[in-house]
Amino acid sequence: MKYAITGPYCDVNFGDYAMLPNNLASFPASPSVIFSFNDEFLASMLEDYALAQSAEVVHVGVTQEVEDLPTDRSLAALEILRCVENLDALHRWISSVDALIVNGGGYINDLWARPHRLGRLVAILAPALVAAQQGKQVHFTANGFGPFSESFDFFASVLSRMPTATFTCRDDLGSAGWLRRLGIADDRIYLAPDDLLVLHPSIEKRTPRWRPPDPAGYLVLETYRPMEELEDNVGSLRALQADLDTSIVLLPMHRGHGGEDQAHALSGILPRAHVYPISDSGYLPIEDAVNIIRGARLTVTDRYHGLVAALGAASPVVSIIRPVRGSLDYYYRKNAGALAWRLAPGAYSEDDFIRLQWSEVPTTAKELEALVARQTEAYSASHAHFENTGAARGSLVRRIFSS
Repeated sequence: MKYAITGPYCDVNFGDYAMLPNNLASFPASPSVIFSFNDEFLASMLEDYALAQSAEVVHVGVTQEVEDLPTDRSLAALEILRCVENLDALHRWISSVDALIVNGGGYINDLWARPHRLGRLVAILAPALVAAQQGKQVHFTANGFGPFSESFDFFASVLSRMPTATFTCRDDLGSAGWLRRLGIADDRIYLAPDDLLVLHPSIEKRTPRWRPPDPAGYLVLETYRPMEELEDNVGSLRALQADLDTSIVLLPMHRGHGGEDQAHALSGILPRAHVYPISDSGYLPIEDAVNIIRGARLTVTDRYHGLVAALGAASPVVSIIRPVRGSLDYYYRKNAGALAWRLAPGAYSEDDFIRLQWSEVPTTAKELEALVARQTEAYSASHAHFENTGAARGSLVRRIFSS
């Protein structure tokens, strides 16, 4: 099967890009075409992982007018596609393949329908709309869908233009329900783990590019909270660090205000702090994230894919979730969904892995020891369950490539 691929992977954010290398390593064939909205980063990342080197990278250009698209109502496909600068090129390249794969993530929701992200969203979905127009099969890998409020009609109209597309949900806690409300029939909805939860061996075995200065034991902190919140939020972690008498690795998963700036600011607040040098390669490689998190006594993270990386490595972790527009649904559902794929029912308590406040992080060695013991027991009791999760991941790949 000749295929093209589109998705959020051109964003330097770990939770947007990292699924692409893992998917390409897992797929039985390389793509013929990779659609892009950040060619420089994409080319660098693919070269680093030696993946899809013969694929044609096709930039999807969008006009400035895309920010004026009204996402609070239904839109015709033509209204969206007229914002694509090189629509003829999309038609030409898609005509050369049999199918289009839409890479996993969490971009079918209100957050991505906001003006500052709308250009990227259109760049991701435009190839899928064109593929549907040409009668090509469209497959979404493991995504989170929803929540929707003001963007419901917009997404319903977009997805209705893909009448044979298949949609894979990374959680069983609401994504399928949102798809049904959008008008997607049950026989087009599937379940599979997050595209990054089950790592392909070739990705998992890669040699890390950076190692923690104190490999004998350390804490990991990842946050992209507003700068003014940092000192108040890390009080519990600072107390834990003091009680353990250990160092801390500050692990940004995005550049600038997405975590890099916070890491450097925290290095002046927390003692014995080491900032991961994300600027060296321009992004956080999967092998570095996994190696750092696997060796930590505890990882505390604001990001969902920080939790996913820790779960895949069977490492102690606390994920701090927060409300979006007054609701915890967006963050809770994807975090709890990842736990359900990784750990056997009855083997764990969600509140051992998910907390609502930074103040709920363990503050003493004794508290941490008890938490780690419970998490270790949950991992140990879930070997067969995680094997089944790996099988579900394999089923997703086989279904796409046998269609």
